[in-house]
Amino acid sequence: MIVVVVAVTAMVPQAAAADSEPLERTGPVVSRIAGTDRYDLAAKVALETSPAGADIVYVASGANFPDALSAGPAAVHRGAPLLLVQPGALPAQAASALTTLDPRTVIVVGGPSSVDDGVLRQIGAAVPRATVTRVYGSDRYSGSRAVIRDAYSGWVPSAFVATGRSFPDALAAGSVAGSTHTPILLVDGALPGVDIPTESFLHSLRTTSTVLVGGTSSISAEAEFALKLTHTVERIDGPDRYRVSQAINARALQDYSAAYLVTGENFPDALAGGVLAGSRNAPLFVVPRDCVPKGVLAQLDDGAASRVVLLGGTASLSSAVEALTPCSW
Repeated sequence: MIVVVVAVTAMVPQAAAADSEPLERTGPVVSRIAGTDRYDLAAKVALETSPAGADIVYVASGANFPDALSAGPAAVHRGAPLLLVQPGALPAQAASALTTLDPRTVIVVGGPSSVDDGVLRQIGAAVPRATVTRVYGSDRYSGSRAVIRDAYSGWVPSAFVATGRSFPDALAAGSVAGSTHTPILLVDGALPGVDIPTESFLHSLRTTSTVLVGGTSSISAEAEFALKLTHTVERIDGPDRYRVSQAINARALQDYSAAYLVTGENFPDALAGGVLAGSRNAPLFVVPRDCVPKGVLAQLDDGAASRVVLLGGTASLSSAVEALTPCSW
């Protein structure tokens, strides 16, 4: 368990000091990045991700989650931050961040129903020398494949596979996927098997290893069986979203100087936050609003994190989380 120790210097002989028990290390320094809304927070996180500017910036809707779930790891892979926009408007904070980042390329993820053409024109006005492109598909699954195809070239040996029907599983995997340069492929996990487009896509990437995120209620046992016919398959599961997050981070990250905490009850804060954490090779833990799971605290201690950064205001993560108050369970 992480403890905060106050060291008191006493006038003692050196020999006695040498014989004394070593002091336990102090707990991590906790800070917070907050914004007035999801768009402001995403803009602040994007500037933290790329403080010296960025050649590429990813943009996705902050009103829904599917587009950004695959875009986050792709952004990390390409050294880019992620900004969130409204479906029909470019928020002032995002426009200001674009101007500061001064990219050469802006990749808008999602079709016109997610981010309309007027927003692309506003982006072009904010960064006139940038090329603004759109990557999308006919639905969230083909959109996920399009994002991966656009960002990853050549052989992609491994992929995370998560349901596109809900956000917690893919959200929990986002930072690890980014830091390991592994895409997140969204699938319809309720299907009794793997559909032909998904199977063909994995074959085209020459992917031989897949990591399923979530239990059989997220991705069916039939889909797992079908993938095992052609891939090495691992499933990362847990009784809830918080312990899935812990399991994913424990699998990939054992030693880190910083860790990020974000609410697991909604998606916007973690979308851009996963890019920041992934770019720092740091874990992103999803936690409840009012406490930190004991498993997360244990991992912070094991990973020797000297900094913990909360993403979101007190409406998302309370002062109890800032104090690293353990949950009762």
